[in-house]
Amino acid sequence: MEQAGLFLQRQQNAVLEPRQLSTQFLEALKHNLALFAEVFQQEVTPLAAVGYQEALKDLSTEELNRGCALALRECKFMPRPAEIIERSKPRGEARDVLIGATYEDCPNCRGTGWRVVPKIGGGEHARLCECRRKSA
Repeated sequence: MEQAGLFLQRQQNAVLEPRQLSTQFLEALKHNLALFAEVFQQEVTPLAAVGYQEALKDLSTEELNRGCALALRECKFMPRPAEIIERSKPRGEARDVLIGATYEDCPNCRGTGWRVVPKIGGGEHARLCECRRKSA
């Protein structure tokens, strides 16, 4: 009986401890939110960024990038976290072709097809990545 109590206590402590997100995941999230802000011309407030982080924290970096890339292509408005999550999992070969396996390895855009570049007057904007220009 004592072992069961200790097990439950460990489980509760594990639930209360926040999951540490990798630097790679946080950088990908930052990149994708900046891209969304520019493309959809909508400001991402610090509180909204925390909301996206909390909602998307269970995705891997690869799933986050996949979901954001597809949301960028398919959404007419700034995607909500649920729309990114819906698109984060592969849905058969046809879905993988849309993602473009050769693009996922691009260090500039991480498979999104868009890279964030600084504006001359300050700030950032999205530009079509070189990996997509070559294939177009």
